[in-house]
Order: sequence, then structure tokens, then C-alpha cells
Amino acid sequence: MQTQLLDSDARMTAISSSQIMLEFALDGTILTVNDNFLKVTGFAGNEVHGHNVAMLIEPIMKNSIR
Repeated sequence: MQTQLLDSDARMTAISSSQIMLEFALDGTILTVNDNFLKVTGFAGNEVHGHNVAMLIEPIMKNSIR
């Protein structure tokens, strides 16, 4: 069991270092983002944490989803 947890942690570390990641709640509230997300988007962490993921969708796209 301990080995599986270590493998899982290693995978998440590898993914986080090479991918853009964000985690959000079911209601769309952004819970966490990784450094790659911040670098690519130009946001600071405090600009996205606690906000709705809809803020990342361009206005035209947002209107077409409804």
C-alpha cells in the first residue's frame, strides 16, 4: 500500500511539472492551480483561487454555452 501511494505521488509530481493543472469544486470554484498554469495564463494565484472557472472562458464562448 505504501509503495502504491509513493507511485501515485510520483505520477502527480511528474504531471504537475509538465502540464497545466487546475482543480475546481463541483460548483466551478477554483481550488488550486499549479505553477505552469500561472506561468502560461499570467495570473497570480490570488487572482484565480476562490473564483469560478467561468472567468477563464472568453465571453463569446461563455454566451454560446448557455
